[in-house]
Amino acid sequence: MSAPTAELLRPELLRDDAQAPIRLERPGSADNRLLYADPSYFTAEQAALRDAAWHFVGTTDELVQNNEWVRADAFGCDLFVQNVGGELRGFLNVCQHRGFPIRREASGRGPILCGFHAWRYDGEGRLVGVARNEELYAMPREERADRSLVPMRVEAAGPFVFAAASGRAPALADYLGRTYALLLAVGARKGAMRHRWAGEVQANWKLYYEITLDDYHVAFVHPGSLGADVRDAKFLTYERSGAHSRMFARRTDDWNFPGFWDAVGRGEYEFAGYKIHHFFPNLFLVAGRDQVLLTRLTPIAADRTGLDDWVFEVTGNPRDDAGWDEYVALQRRVSAEDQDACTAQQRVIADFGRAPVYGRLEQRLAWFHDSYEELVGAPTRARLTGEATGRPDRR
Repeated sequence: MSAPTAELLRPELLRDDAQAPIRLERPGSADNRLLYADPSYFTAEQAALRDAAWHFVGTTDELVQNNEWVRADAFGCDLFVQNVGGELRGFLNVCQHRGFPIRREASGRGPILCGFHAWRYDGEGRLVGVARNEELYAMPREERADRSLVPMRVEAAGPFVFAAASGRAPALADYLGRTYALLLAVGARKGAMRHRWAGEVQANWKLYYEITLDDYHVAFVHPGSLGADVRDAKFLTYERSGAHSRMFARRTDDWNFPGFWDAVGRGEYEFAGYKIHHFFPNLFLVAGRDQVLLTRLTPIAADRTGLDDWVFEVTGNPRDDAGWDEYVALQRRVSAEDQDACTAQQRVIADFGRAPVYGRLEQRLAWFHDSYEELVGAPTRARLTGEATGRPDRR
């Protein structure tokens, strides 16, 4: 485990901050042009994320049958995860013949076969078939063994599948900390998939992540979707688990996190009420009485981010088809409003030269940037200035 990650996952940082400070002012000025708009910074940032973080790939719902696979981009690293006889295997999505992508769609089913020249690999990534080998290459088995696919680390927390593009990231359970058990508890009640959507927002990934951490904007950006009532901070409860955080809408005055975590420890998740969990750096999960929403962010460029949504039933809390249509329509509307706000912010953020001010409903943004600075910001600036980080780029 790298030192910065270990620091952020210390048990004493697992704290309940129900009463956030009235105001949090970040020291100094901010180079927002670099942070949100500079292509060179973006490239170095993705390398730092590859070193430190796990990328949410998807769920096992798309990997049930043998040879089913999903493709993902993990911080600039194109990879695919495949069901190989009931086990999940991950590989860099590059044929070892001439660098052609083996998978060109988002998901599918089939053997590991390159569509360019029909080079074939087994479930361990070994090259086992070269089309017209005797005629064109006469490549012996020993040489073929040197052309194996590059493996990627793949681990799952229940039905939630993650990939790591670097051997320096800690084990998934260590990286997620107590939220690993939370995903197991949610996964135990996750039912059928009701909605799947993929698209893009013309904004830096951090801007979209930030707006989903922000409870201050809701009444002003979503008045027609979520209501114009200003949220009372005393009813919202925040907690940080290392680099990850969550918000619960408090239903009763005596509700507390220790009781929630006691239930999680027994494998139970309390679906009543509204809860949103953020998993650094690219996943958030919204859990309600009868649905689970997952959103994955995929950084594409300094000003472009891929968005993927999954909506699942909660087993035992059924909703009729009309209810699902209504929920999905609302979710799509809210997401579109957030995308529009982020696109507008992207156009001017480079001209904002001051450090932000965070109020009580923006507590988790401050936590996010604390974690980002430790895991990504400092290593990124070191890469750009040529300083030694102690963690060279995997490539």
